[in-house]
Amino acid sequence: MARLFDKILLQLTYSCDKQCDYCCQKHARAKFGDKFFDQWAELKNLIEHIDLSDSVTVQLAGGEISMFPSKIIEAVEYFRKIEQKKMVRFKFQVITNGYDIDSIVLLYKKGYIDICALSYDFSGPKNNDELLAKLPDYFLVLVSAPRGFRDTKKIDSLINLRKNNILLYPLIGQQYSKEDVAFYKKYFNYFKKT
Repeated sequence: MARLFDKILLQLTYSCDKQCDYCCQKHARAKFGDKFFDQWAELKNLIEHIDLSDSVTVQLAGGEISMFPSKIIEAVEYFRKIEQKKMVRFKFQVITNGYDIDSIVLLYKKGYIDICALSYDFSGPKNNDELLAKLPDYFLVLVSAPRGFRDTKKIDSLINLRKNNILLYPLIGQQYSKEDVAFYKKYFNYFKKT
């Protein structure tokens, strides 16, 4: 029996308004710059020749995807044309650093996005708490925490602002100690040790 694919990651751009040290895409950004995905014919050919599940999550990724709402619309409309032909339901997910939350909220309300997530960095800008306070409840908050991070005040503040929909994820390349993992598990519903 052939494997049914239920996830597609589509890198729409490498452009980003930030230069995070831990970003796994900074090397790609240096190589590809501000180019946008433009291989629609090749993607269509690939999708026509693979077996898809009845429901497929398409993660529309960047760089910072909220910088280019029109590219999100272009991608969603492209996949919507394929849905009836392949008899599949595509669900669209975006992860943003908060650059333009208002555009993401508008696209969600218009049905272009099904799953919204904010990448939250404890070492990020001071306005993170303001951003979290105005974030709609349906947003998932993906928290990155560096090895050895133990600032309980910041963690408590985050939990008090959100109450739920918080997912802690490890930073790529970080080695977490048993103490780190035990500490994070006290606060978060999920922590995957790398």
